[in-house]
Amino acid sequence: MRTVLALLLVIALLGTGHSQSPGEYTFPEGRFKSRFEGRPEIVTKHLATKSGPLKVTTISHSRVSDLVLSVSYSDLPNSGTALDVQKVYSSTIVAMTKNGTLLEERTIDAKDPTPLGKEIHLQHGKIFTRARLFLDGERLYIVSAVGTAAKVQEKSAEALLQHFTIKP
Repeated sequence: MRTVLALLLVIALLGTGHSQSPGEYTFPEGRFKSRFEGRPEIVTKHLATKSGPLKVTTISHSRVSDLVLSVSYSDLPNSGTALDVQKVYSSTIVAMTKNGTLLEERTIDAKDPTPLGKEIHLQHGKIFTRARLFLDGERLYIVSAVGTAAKVQEKSAEALLQHFTIKP
């Protein structure tokens, strides 16, 4: 079930933020802040799942056609038990690598208040993805840079990934 939810969140990957300084935005409803080049666009989708409705919000910016920077988040349906972080990460990674190749996976150290996360590098043909996954309670965040191999290594992609912070 979590695999299906993770896959739906990945599909959806492709309130307004408030700017604090050039490129830095705080999203109160999403409870996070991050950096984007230019004003990001916010899209919310409501998906039907076996566990019930799932609201997926994606904040993204594409300054050129070969690089998309985004943060997606969703509150996973509450099953009455605590979520197993590693199982959620594993099922999300499996869903994200469908028809692609996992090039790298590593653990990201926790930095208060942002929890321990996973960084993955994927390849789907000529398209590359650098993504970071964070599970905070029932909320799953996917922070990603998608584009050519060179573009996902640019400073704007690094800034998005490095400066993402979950707000308490």
